[in-house]
Amino acid sequence: EGDVTLHGTGIAPGGISDKFPLMMSIMSTGVTFLRAEEFSDLRTYDAPDVLRHVMGFGDTPDKALTGPMLKMQDGLFMQAVKMCVAKLGFNADPRIRSSQEVAVATAPIDSPLGPIQPGQVAGRKFHWEALVGDDVVVRVTVNWFMGEENLDPPWTFGPAGQRYEMEVKGNPSFTVTFKGFQSEPGEG
Repeated sequence: EGDVTLHGTGIAPGGISDKFPLMMSIMSTGVTFLRAEEFSDLRTYDAPDVLRHVMGFGDTPDKALTGPMLKMQDGLFMQAVKMCVAKLGFNADPRIRSSQEVAVATAPIDSPLGPIQPGQVAGRKFHWEALVGDDVVVRVTVNWFMGEENLDPPWTFGPAGQRYEMEVKGNPSFTVTFKGFQSEPGEG
């Protein structure tokens, strides 16, 4: 009635995991692969109940892996993958493959939910992939860690630090990095 539109979205999914990679992919021809990936330090995420009870941080690996997080994220991130598949014209399997991994603390790690003790979940990775045959053509990955120290496996953000990253394989192939959206631990 008011000639207005409201589009509720986030940065991932909603921007970095679908719209930005699609926008950047127009710089290439013959695109064969598209990747969007988040690298975030969740020690700045001041929502202890969500971190513990929804995301599974500070829990046992078995509980985290069987908890609600992957199923909750599937609907959101699968839409992003399907959007990329459709816009790029890939003849992908309609089923999107999802998976998750956990890292545990090897020493106490300070976090918004209190100290995460050795053996408790201190890192999560989630992956969503579209395949054509055996080849992954679109991949969206989320890397959420409680810092980079004292993790097993020893996951890190790498030298680029916290960021959102997009990769296009085509002519030319390239990677784009976005920094500045995530807070650093200790910042207000």
